[in-house]
Amino acid sequence: MLEAHGRVVSGVSVLLTVTRCGLNYKFVGQNVNDCAIYVGYAHREVVLSVLEKQPRSLTPVRAWQFGRVLELLLLALALVEPIAAPTLELSQLEGGLALVVDPNGFGEKVTGCGVTQKSHGRVLGDTKSVLKTYNAKVAAARQKNAMLGLAPPSPTSQQISVAAGTFRLKLAQSAGSPPKKKKGRSAAQKAKDQARELEEIANNAR
Repeated sequence: MLEAHGRVVSGVSVLLTVTRCGLNYKFVGQNVNDCAIYVGYAHREVVLSVLEKQPRSLTPVRAWQFGRVLELLLLALALVEPIAAPTLELSQLEGGLALVVDPNGFGEKVTGCGVTQKSHGRVLGDTKSVLKTYNAKVAAARQKNAMLGLAPPSPTSQQISVAAGTFRLKLAQSAGSPPKKKKGRSAAQKAKDQARELEEIANNAR
């Protein structure tokens, strides 16, 4: 076990505590400045992957050298956004960031990328225009409130409903316009059809 030890992880200063069971490690970081606690785990598979990808500039680290293995894991430690929790209670327990070991990154500048991070830029083609308009309105509203010294606005249920309807409408328009309705028969065409039917009835009666 590694007692609380000061360390900078992804640019954040934490008091780091590490516990080990075999080749499984648990990391607990305390951020005194923000009163936050970050938790992370490195299981056997991740540790073996780190050992395989360790920098060649270092003296080779073996799995049974637990002290040196920990030093290697600390080089690959990063703070990332956790996977979104299914409930509010679980999200409050997990906190805002999580500690992970990235086998592909070593050194003091190692950074991680969470699954729920919003800066990936992967947006569906039929939603780009809607999101662009929405983000512009949100930015304008925040700027206006900031100039007035007010807090950022929260959308009402009616605004959410209107936005959802607008989104569905634009989505339907992007998928293609609805088929045109067939026009009804004119009065002259109806008269011709009736005359033809009467003529057929008269011919059948002969």
